[in-house]
Amino acid sequence: DRTAEVARGIGARVLTTPQNGGPGLARNMAAQAAVGDILWFVDSDVIAHDDGAGKVRAAFADPEVAAVFGSYDSTPDGQHWFSRYKNLMHRFYHQTAQRDAHTFWAGCGAVRKDMFLKIGGFDVETYRVPSIEDIELGYRIRRAGGRINVDPTLLGKHLKVWTPKGAFHTDIFRRALPWSRLMIAREGVHNDLNTSHGEKAKAVLAG
Repeated sequence: DRTAEVARGIGARVLTTPQNGGPGLARNMAAQAAVGDILWFVDSDVIAHDDGAGKVRAAFADPEVAAVFGSYDSTPDGQHWFSRYKNLMHRFYHQTAQRDAHTFWAGCGAVRKDMFLKIGGFDVETYRVPSIEDIELGYRIRRAGGRINVDPTLLGKHLKVWTPKGAFHTDIFRRALPWSRLMIAREGVHNDLNTSHGEKAKAVLAG
């Protein structure tokens, strides 16, 4: 599409990855090029609400906060019932999550640049396609001593239209299986968001 052309036309700096390495590779490149102290990640199929920048700025007024992330909004307009259900279920997990998180979400989330670079950014060797690279990043932020906050008022509208087939593939092959491997590899993984005990059991069964 013409996204890069439109972005350049309004003065944005557009970076090009040497190969398709997934969102983690693109975000790592952008982090290296960024001149600010805060990295705010917004997925390409998400529209951040207008007050998002102010909420990100307010979150980092606390020097102990290393990262913050929000939630999808409650109005995924123009979608069929199944897609609305998937998006609203994701919102529910974030809206009801503990405010002190042990994970991260890059759909609409921000992290201090120095912390991001210190822990090596997203793991692009393990996660070459969109998967749980943001969740794994959050675990490393916490291990490095950083605090991660969930702000349920930091909102973005999700434009992705889910199909049952696409949701099944994502839930099993991009979520459950990678989660099961991560839980086996690392002890003490906390049950934030949709990694409740029930979801963990599903992941282990899938693995």
